[in-house]
Amino acid sequence: MVTKKKRFMCMVLSTAIVAQISSSAIAGNTLAAGSDPAYTSQVLLEASEVSAPAANAPKINDHVKIAESTDYNLYFLEDDLSIIVEDKKTGKYMESAISYDDGKSNKTWYAAMKSALVLTIISGNDDTKQADLITDDVTKDITYLENGFSAKVKWKKYGFGMELIVQLTDEGLSVRIPDSSIVEENENFFIGTISMYPFLGNSYLDDKEGYILFPDGNGGLIYLNDKEGTYSTGFSSMIYGKDYGFEDSQVINLLWDRYEMVTEAEQVIAPIFGIAHTDDKIAYLGVVEDGAMRASIEAHPNGVNVNYNRAFAKFVLRRNYTQPTSNNSTSGSLHLTEADRTHS
Repeated sequence: MVTKKKRFMCMVLSTAIVAQISSSAIAGNTLAAGSDPAYTSQVLLEASEVSAPAANAPKINDHVKIAESTDYNLYFLEDDLSIIVEDKKTGKYMESAISYDDGKSNKTWYAAMKSALVLTIISGNDDTKQADLITDDVTKDITYLENGFSAKVKWKKYGFGMELIVQLTDEGLSVRIPDSSIVEENENFFIGTISMYPFLGNSYLDDKEGYILFPDGNGGLIYLNDKEGTYSTGFSSMIYGKDYGFEDSQVINLLWDRYEMVTEAEQVIAPIFGIAHTDDKIAYLGVVEDGAMRASIEAHPNGVNVNYNRAFAKFVLRRNYTQPTSNNSTSGSLHLTEADRTHS
């Protein structure tokens, strides 16, 4: 008896914090570094500005269709910059924000599950606070493009600003933040990390059949079954290994009925991640095209903090670190923040 394999289309998602770039290509082609560090929108994917979508434009879950490629439609919601990518042949789609709220998540996690951008904030020794598009007072200057949109976002309280550019082409979906667009204007707050669409392709518990792909060694899979709270951690690994200058020794305590998802990840050999919904025959393969030198791949099954499966790249801009004040380990140390942000 021959078992037929399920075949389905896979969209390529490229994600990056762009320092300098002259051309970008997806799925096996070379990403070339440009000679001019100054950012212009033309050095990304060329696209003309267009008018906002018409009132009668097609919608999915309040998201308005703004662009299409040969195989996919792109839908957009201005309120939180969330997106939906639809397979034109089947009508199945993946969402960047949760559409079902089980009411079990706190305010911070709910905001993370709905927001296109999720930041961690460094303020003194504290690097645990979150900034997002749901709970914070933000302004959004949105420009529609023929193949997507750009949004200049500012967090008033923290003095942060950046431009998010999302474009759909026949090569895939490109999600980028130009390095030169990132501003930090309040000396009391700095950006620690940035995650773009961390819940793209999310699913609740075992609502979807499929798996998460993560780059542990030759590659690992997390299946989308209900984990029933078994795991306390997911997969989290810097793309090019640990930065040992920032690593502190720590002890991990686990409850007797919970397990670590990954005890010690192998070296990540490819800056990729992905999610497949095999029942809907839709999937994406995420590729970190730029900024990978200071980025991690995150893959978390349901039960790790929230009941939703998700995978994404997290870009590190700054970190707090400990500076010894002498060779004598008992004489004290200083807690400092990196002066310069780096992500490429």
